[in-house]
Parts: sequence; structure tokens; C-alpha cells
Amino acid sequence: MRTAIVPQCKAINVTNASTEFGLTLMPNIDYVIVSSTAAWIKQAASNPVAVAGDPANMYIPANTLIYVSGDNGAEIAIIRDAADGKASIAPVH
Repeated sequence: MRTAIVPQCKAINVTNASTEFGLTLMPNIDYVIVSSTAAWIKQAASNPVAVAGDPANMYIPANTLIYVSGDNGAEIAIIRDAADGKASIAPVH
């Protein structure tokens, strides 16, 4: 019998420091990110560093679903735009 590997969900605090979700995104899987506060994300193969206001990062408005693909990099970091909050990431089935 084969066992399927199911990607996890992860929730973290969003602060004024770049924080990785601590979840390795899988290729061929789409994910949804939502943050309770406006934030910036950076996706990369390894060790991404999110920087608020940097055009190389993606701005995400508060309480807006953002879809990303694991094909674009295995790790994602997030940093707040102005206020602290919470963010979560989950696979889309």
C-alpha cells in the first residue's frame, strides 16, 4: 500500500522581522496564504528574506487570499507592512 504525503498547514506571527513559515512547499502543489495584517512575502528555493516595500517581494493586503505554487520555490518568508498580525499557509486541494 502506498501512503500519500499530504502537505501541512502552518500559522505564524507576522512582525517587523522577516519570518519563514517553516514549511517546505512541494512542487506541483498550490498553496493559499492569508494574513490578518498587510504584509510582504518572499518566495525562494531556500532561506528567503522578506523586506517590506522591496519590489522584489509581493505585497499582500490584509485578509486577502493569495495563491502561490510550490513550483516557484520551496520556502516563503513574511514581514508586516505596518502592524503585527497572524498569517497562515495551507495547501489547496
